[in-house]
Amino acid sequence: MVPEGRMMHEIPTGDLVLPAIVFDVRREAEAWPDFQLRTEHVEAWERLHGTIPEGSVALLCTGWQSRWRQESAYLGRDAIGNLHFPGFGTDATALMVQQRRVKALGTDTAGIDPAVDRTFSANRILLGAGGFHLECLANLDQLPPKGATLVVGALKIAGGSGSPVRVLALV
Repeated sequence: MVPEGRMMHEIPTGDLVLPAIVFDVRREAEAWPDFQLRTEHVEAWERLHGTIPEGSVALLCTGWQSRWRQESAYLGRDAIGNLHFPGFGTDATALMVQQRRVKALGTDTAGIDPAVDRTFSANRILLGAGGFHLECLANLDQLPPKGATLVVGALKIAGGSGSPVRVLALV
């Protein structure tokens, strides 16, 4: 997606064990499938839990995992084929990547960008800064807002732009 992004074999093992923070936006996403996490959501989270730790992974719990077995519902496909699912907004992504120095973003949807963002802003910001993302995650609703550690079991594929992973959360 971005020429300057890292390939799978270039991600150091240390970057695959990360402190995790969770934005629980299930209510908002249920009310508005095109929900985008914005700067004001990040700032509200930080007022409650403190500054996002540098080197962490920010997770977006949207509740979409409950739709997994129904492709059309999971992708939010409407009558004319457009997709609708929540994601990280451009401003929140820029804040977390450029100022808080998160290493990764993750979500329980099909991608970190909201489906309506056809420019893939969150991907471009994150990958352009050398980060990586996790998608189609499960059980984010079982994690605390902060204090968990994510262990990402990624394949070290030479020249690969992605990999299947097994993600474990230590709470």
